[in-house]
Amino acid sequence: MKLIQISEGQMLLNNKVKLINYSLRQLPLLVFVVLLIVSIYPYKSVQAIEPNQIPQVQKIVEAFKQNNRIAVAKLVSYPLLRQAPLTPIRTEHELLSRYDEVFDQVLLRTITQSNIYTDWDSIGWRGVILNNGIVAIDPDGNITEVNYHSPREQALVNKLNSNSVAKGRRSLHRSVTDYKQAVVELTTPRFRIRVDNVGDDKRNLRYTAWPVNKNTSEAPDLILNNGRVYSSNGRNQHYVFNNGNYSYQLNINSNGLSSHATGSLVVVKNGKPWLREKATKVIHR
Repeated sequence: MKLIQISEGQMLLNNKVKLINYSLRQLPLLVFVVLLIVSIYPYKSVQAIEPNQIPQVQKIVEAFKQNNRIAVAKLVSYPLLRQAPLTPIRTEHELLSRYDEVFDQVLLRTITQSNIYTDWDSIGWRGVILNNGIVAIDPDGNITEVNYHSPREQALVNKLNSNSVAKGRRSLHRSVTDYKQAVVELTTPRFRIRVDNVGDDKRNLRYTAWPVNKNTSEAPDLILNNGRVYSSNGRNQHYVFNNGNYSYQLNINSNGLSSHATGSLVVVKNGKPWLREKATKVIHR
């Protein structure tokens, strides 16, 4: 069964390579290679759980079975990212206060009833995953990702997004108020830039830019649609917007903390870097 899964993953990889070959003409070769690696679903190359990883998984599963919340909190690598605009969980105390939001009965049953040999897979030096990544554990035996969103969490996300959009629209020029969710706001020495999700598809991204001395309530100087985002681990994002011979790229490193995010703007012209500016302020949602 494991060999079949690996073969299918390789087939998906080959198909994706074919689909994005055209990007070689748009990005510098080195950047493209990096994006190719990180944009492919990170957990396709899985293998049977290794003997030395079994005790780590057993320890975590047992903590959940015993409903030992304190033990679970101690087995998490912080910050634990949650779906934007929810804030990351930064401490054991904070996880305990939000425990039922993250670990609802559906997720708890998935973990406690899991079969260590058929539901858990090794991803090599990165650790172990449950059910293709719903939970990820690092080589030290700590939970690094919970890629599950309970109905309670989703309701909070929807409420926060609604409030954020309503507030954000009041500060924008009328030409760019039609968005579903703000994604990134970035300021460089010369520009004010924001990326918004403008459709039901989360990959339907729009780039809007103003001169730094211009208010966002004024008409923007540049609007680009159909952007894409490439993510390596949920904390580092690379946004790409193509415009003829130009490619506008935003590199964001949130480190799990949106208030401490860093970033840069790179403009590529005819496949070569043409402009580069380090961000002086980043708000990554």
